[in-house]
Amino acid sequence: MGKKTRDNFYDVIFIDCSDPSEFSNLLFSDSFYKECKRILTPKGILATQSESPESFKNVHINILKTLKKIFKVSETMYSFVPIYPSGIWSWTFASSEDLNLTKQNYDEVLKIEKGCEIWNLNFQNAAFKMMPNKIVKELDS
Repeated sequence: MGKKTRDNFYDVIFIDCSDPSEFSNLLFSDSFYKECKRILTPKGILATQSESPESFKNVHINILKTLKKIFKVSETMYSFVPIYPSGIWSWTFASSEDLNLTKQNYDEVLKIEKGCEIWNLNFQNAAFKMMPNKIVKELDS
């Protein structure tokens, strides 16, 4: 991705980068997320891992606040990943359009659920509602 990428080029950008460090801090900056927004189509979605609300609370909150400031909509989901620090991890989705990530398309959901041992629509909907209260309070302040 770079300045040479034309505006409105990608439908989706997935970011699974390393934790912040002197080498990767740029990937957590306002300028990086603004560049992502520039190259996304108007209905495009940015999907990023957004760290642990426990082990990396300040980084997590910074990501959520930054995406909320830059994009019209951002939604964060949480899940437990036992091998990650603290066990709880997050992923945030952002867009200039409504995301409808919990919108139910029953035909598609039924097809997908048949092949899954854990995931179903209830699991997904709950993941978007399990923001720890200390994060809610911090975002509201």
